[in-house]
Amino acid sequence: MAKLTSSKKLKTINSEMLKLSTFIELDEIPIEDFLETIRLTGKEVSEKEAREMLEILYALTRITIKEYFSPE
Repeated sequence: MAKLTSSKKLKTINSEMLKLSTFIELDEIPIEDFLETIRLTGKEVSEKEAREMLEILYALTRITIKEYFSPE
């Protein structure tokens, strides 16, 4: 039976593939700024949760850029 890859490892691999597949480098938002923005909405999240949220937002941004602006 084939060995399964952990979800975390697979997520990291997919994230790295997206980073390499786009032709635009994104300026990353400092975690402190992102946490402050979230707190202004009245929500409390941990730094770990905020980092995960940013990873998802960066992935969606890269996918959108690749889908609509890629010269391919």
